[in-house]
Amino acid sequence: MTEIVKNKGKAAAPAAKEPVKGKKAEPAPAPAEEEVQVVTYGKADIAEGVAEYVKSKDKGCPPSIAQLCVEGLEHFITEALNEGNEVRLGIGKFAVAYVEEREGRNPQTGEAVTIPARWVPKFKASAALKAAVNEGDSADDGDGDGDGDD
Repeated sequence: MTEIVKNKGKAAAPAAKEPVKGKKAEPAPAPAEEEVQVVTYGKADIAEGVAEYVKSKDKGCPPSIAQLCVEGLEHFITEALNEGNEVRLGIGKFAVAYVEEREGRNPQTGEAVTIPARWVPKFKASAALKAAVNEGDSADDGDGDGDGDD
C-alpha cells in the first residue's frame, strides 16, 4: 500500500548558519513541506523480503515457509505482550505499558469524554536501527554481531 504524506521521510534539512562571535548559533530550519512517497509493507511483503534475504545467503527458502516464519514471529510477539513480557530483537524492544484513565475531548463536538485505562503496546528502536536509518546503511549483516561486516 502506498500513501502520500507531508514532511515524512528523509528530507535533507538545510544547514545551520555559522555562529557569529559572541552570538548563539541559530538552529537549522525545518525542512520545507514536500510530498514523500511512503510504502507500507504487509505480512506478504515482509515474507517475500525474508525469503529473498535467505535465498541471497545461499540457504534457499520458499515464500510459503517465509510467510509462516513472519506469522510465527507476529504470534510470538503478540502472545508475549499479552502475558506482560517484553521481546527484544536486534531492531529494538517490544513491550506493553499501562495508561491510566484520563479526560479527553471529542474533536468534532468539543465535549469532554473519559478515555478508559488500558494496556498499550510500545516499541523502542535500538541504537543500531537508529544509526542504520540515519546513515542509510544496514547496521546488521545477519551474522548476529551487529557490526555490518561479514
